[in-house]
Amino acid sequence: MTEWPKFRVIRESEFPELIRNLTECKASLNDHVRPTTRESKAAEETPARDCRLLLMWDSHASLLRRWQKQRYNRKSRCHILNLFEKIERHSTYLTCHQWGQLCSELNGQLGNKKTWYLLRHLPDPDDSKTAACTDLGDFHQHPRSE
Repeated sequence: MTEWPKFRVIRESEFPELIRNLTECKASLNDHVRPTTRESKAAEETPARDCRLLLMWDSHASLLRRWQKQRYNRKSRCHILNLFEKIERHSTYLTCHQWGQLCSELNGQLGNKKTWYLLRHLPDPDDSKTAACTDLGDFHQHPRSE
C-alpha cells in the first residue's frame, strides 16, 4: 500500500528539473516509491483497503490523543466530530461501491457457488441453512404481479 501524500512530498523535493533519460527517470521513480510503500499479506477474499479511509482513521486517532490531553478544547472536539462524519460518509460510499462490484461480479453466474451462498444468507444471516431454503421456497411460490 502506497502512502501517496508522503510520496508526493518526496517526489516534489527530489524530482529532477529536466528529464534526460527515460531509464534514469524510471529508476528515480522506483527509488521514491520504495520508502513510501508498505506490503501486507492479505487473503484474496479480503476486500481491498482504502488508503484515504486509513489516513482519516489515523488522523482521527491522533486528534483523539491530543484531545484527551486538552479536554476543554472545543475546536479540537468539533474537528474530531467533523472528521468522524467524513469517515462515516466515506465508509458508506465504499460499502455501496463494494456491494455494486459484488453484484456485477455475480451477474449472470447463477451456477456459481458463491452466488447461491450469498442469496441463501440474504434473507436472514443468523438463520440455519434449512430456514433459508424454506424462505427461498416461499419466495419462489409467491404469486408475481406482471
